[in-house]
Amino acid sequence: MNKSAATLMVVATGALLSPTVTIATTRQTLRLNWVEQRSKVYYSSTPMTFRVKDVVLQRTSWAVHGSFTNRSGVVLRIRRSLGSYYAAYDFGLAWSSGLGAGHDLEELRYSFARPRFPAQIRPGQSWSGVFGGRGHPPSGRLVYVVFGTFFPPGAPYNTKEFDWVTAHAFKI
Repeated sequence: MNKSAATLMVVATGALLSPTVTIATTRQTLRLNWVEQRSKVYYSSTPMTFRVKDVVLQRTSWAVHGSFTNRSGVVLRIRRSLGSYYAAYDFGLAWSSGLGAGHDLEELRYSFARPRFPAQIRPGQSWSGVFGGRGHPPSGRLVYVVFGTFFPPGAPYNTKEFDWVTAHAFKI
């Protein structure tokens, strides 16, 4: 074996043993480019647009690069779910638990958002960034991205809060 081949072999072996390479090989970026709309036809008071650019999965964490735009004529408050029938989920990833009717989604809830989610979003205003957290969705299940919880004026008493579970899904 010549000297340059031996050097290449040592460099390649060292790269395979490097913790940086090990971490990098467990990272998976799913380029999705989804755009979904909560339309005026069905939700006249609070139409919105939701975008998912990509989802990054690592061994023990996940992140979503996305955005949402308030296309309604009202200010929407954003905060953690109260666990109600109308909005049981928070920003995160969700999949069917296989338990049947009702709220049958299991969820990985976000623990960070950059930039932070605003306390409220005015008509025409957008948020764009990344949110994510700990955990990893299961293999072989359809996984959805969840946006919310959003509270229109008067919520939760007069107008119902809502979250958005994407119609699109991915499978690992």
